[in-house]
Amino acid sequence: MPCMMILFARLSLKRQNNLESFNQLGGAQIMKKLFSILILLSVVFFLPGNGFAGALEDIKKSGELRIGVALEYPPVQFRDKEGNPTGFDVDVATMVAKDLNVKPVFVDMKWDALIPALLSGKVDILWAGHTNTPERALAVNFSPRLEKTDVVLIVQKKNNLTSLKEIDTPDRTITCLLGSTSEKAAKMIFQKAKVRSLPDQQAAFMEVESGRADACLTDMYMASPYTRKHAETTKIMTDDRGEAIVVSQEYGHAAMRKQDLDLWIWVINWVDYYRAAGTLDALEDKWIGAFIRGEKNY
Repeated sequence: MPCMMILFARLSLKRQNNLESFNQLGGAQIMKKLFSILILLSVVFFLPGNGFAGALEDIKKSGELRIGVALEYPPVQFRDKEGNPTGFDVDVATMVAKDLNVKPVFVDMKWDALIPALLSGKVDILWAGHTNTPERALAVNFSPRLEKTDVVLIVQKKNNLTSLKEIDTPDRTITCLLGSTSEKAAKMIFQKAKVRSLPDQQAAFMEVESGRADACLTDMYMASPYTRKHAETTKIMTDDRGEAIVVSQEYGHAAMRKQDLDLWIWVINWVDYYRAAGTLDALEDKWIGAFIRGEKNY
């Protein structure tokens, strides 16, 4: 019993010393600040129309998830022979709608109209492989990454250049898709060559094929099928070992409005869950991997 009393006395003294140290470090002020933060958070969480109380509930009540897409980029999002939306992004977004117990409604539009459509409320979410650039992240919230792609250059078949330095000269022109991260990358990487942005990806390719441009910067999953189909006139630029020159890498994400925090948090969890399960990797290989390898054509 005396031993127990001594132990309790020591613990009490230690606790008192810890509290005195805490107070010496401004513990009272810290507690006041923490309490103020908790009060502020509770107000933010429960204010009407704050995002936590709205987006998911509105989607469930409407019975549909309006998904912004640009159905002209096989294999990620395009129309099949019957005109129905299909591809990697379409499959994944359909899974999201199913887990929300709502109907997926794909709203097709041009690439540069997607983010404005989201911000204006015409769609609930974008599932179009946007790269999470700092500039875009000021306007929208992004999911974890959904797909990864290499960015390469399409050049004319007769082009014998084997380095980026050789193509970055004032007398050369590089095309890219207007509003894409390829456009941003082209302007950052190629300081001497002329960069021409076009609103249509196929038009950017054709500028190279016709000789009006020297190269087109684009994703590998778009470059591979195009150069296979136009093998007599175009190719993917390679180094002196014959390997494709990877200019950069991009990651595709879903995008949501800043105020739709409940939807954003739910999608983050959803992506993490299916990434860990291996489902997203399997779909990526089924659609994108097989397409790049030439096993499937659309």
